[in-house]
Amino acid sequence: VFALIAVVGILSMLLVVAASVAYLMLPRG
Repeated sequence: VFALIAVVGILSMLLVVAASVAYLMLPRG
């Protein structure tokens, strides 16, 4: 159970980081 929670937590953090990077790389104008 703890392993599953750890995996979900890591995937969630990666998703948030990826979304943040994609948002920051968007051209503003």
